[in-house]
Amino acid sequence: MRKFIACVAVAVAGVVTLAPTASADVSQPAGSVPIPAGPAPNWIVADLDSGQILAESNGYAVHPPASTIKVLLALVALDELNLDSSVVATPADTEVECNCVGIKPGRSYTARQLLDATLLVSGNDAANTLAEMLGGADAAVAKMNAKPPRSAPPAPTPPPPPGWTARAVRGRPPRTIWR
Repeated sequence: MRKFIACVAVAVAGVVTLAPTASADVSQPAGSVPIPAGPAPNWIVADLDSGQILAESNGYAVHPPASTIKVLLALVALDELNLDSSVVATPADTEVECNCVGIKPGRSYTARQLLDATLLVSGNDAANTLAEMLGGADAAVAKMNAKPPRSAPPAPTPPPPPGWTARAVRGRPPRTIWR
């Protein structure tokens, strides 16, 4: 399951970085067919079994993690929380850029409900409430940085749990995330 979530994170990171310009810095195996230009400026193709990077475009470029950081929050929540435990949402949980799930202050939610809402709806309100269950935003970020995907180094600036780009969050290059 963790390998699947890591793969989804890498795939989503590629989708998030879509742009109308074609990439110029493409690395691929010698003797292979040239990779056609596409709309994504940054991407990576890797062998899941060996970990070998087969081809990449701008694999070291850094972009804000946006909602892909929610996958790491989910991994920490799965390790730290009983999915049947509950929390009462606060007004602060709903004061986010996207209250997509519709978390209501004063209402009780289980960790399972918040995890589903964080991953399936990509609700920042659900991610905030889930982070509160982990001890608050600072504690959640510390736990996320203590458990990075694979062996990637910690991000230079820890992102808040929802990973809002409006907060000038620094991301990791696709090549580093893959490791």
